[in-house]
Amino acid sequence: MLEAINVSIALPDRSQKSLFGRAPLLKIIQNVDLTVQRGKVVGIVGESGSGKSTIGRSLLGLYRPVTGKVMLEGKDLASLSKEELREARFKIQMIFQDSQSSLNPRRKIIDILADPFVANGRASRSDARNKALALLERVGMRPAHGDRYPHQLSGGQRQRIGIARAIALEPSYIVADEIVSGLDVSVQAQVLALLRQLRAENSLGMVFISHDLSVVRTLCDDVVVMQHGRVVEAGECTRVFNDPRNDYTKKLLRAVPLPVVEKDWLDESRRCDSEAVTELPSAVAAMR
Repeated sequence: MLEAINVSIALPDRSQKSLFGRAPLLKIIQNVDLTVQRGKVVGIVGESGSGKSTIGRSLLGLYRPVTGKVMLEGKDLASLSKEELREARFKIQMIFQDSQSSLNPRRKIIDILADPFVANGRASRSDARNKALALLERVGMRPAHGDRYPHQLSGGQRQRIGIARAIALEPSYIVADEIVSGLDVSVQAQVLALLRQLRAENSLGMVFISHDLSVVRTLCDDVVVMQHGRVVEAGECTRVFNDPRNDYTKKLLRAVPLPVVEKDWLDESRRCDSEAVTELPSAVAAMR
């Protein structure tokens, strides 16, 4: 399992300066508990500034807790040496929200995807290119896309490249931070279908951070609702969405219409071409 146990994270408050030029620490998240099992998807929802992305980054060990622990398969990330932490990070990777800025604009896609194998001693440069081509196929793209630069791809295609890079070293867990928020509905359907496929094939555990409750209800097994850096409600998606117990959760659900959407629409969307979609599945259209 991947676990956050009573985790609090404090970061510098850039709005204030001390006499010595150091910004005082401000608690961003407080006493958060979260558990992700292999093969399960846990959604984190909440308004902007609620601490969703901060807890996501803390799960990768990018932020060290001031209290509590982040445990990866029984090991406390904060107690690991640099070498041990490097090995642990093979098991957990991140897909970033902004697919444009997360890819080097000066490098071709084939080189971007080959880098993880070379940098971590998993393959020679020539073998890494072959592995990169296999990754392209795995996320539903053609070998010809490897010769393009990021700006020559659509937003949905760039997000597929982000997913391909994240799964390159075969992690056990992925943190996906608002990865479909900037995509239109049809492309969202394709990206979500790809995530479901990879989850089924590799028993991936996933933390899916989103403000879109429709997507979370469709994709996730469990959901964590955050407000002002705290977890105000957590549980199985079906229970939380059908019988919310916290006033803030009820407020979120009232703010966004949630039509009944069957998960089969994601399977339908897998048939969509990765570059052009001429017809939307009716269930996808109903989501909006």
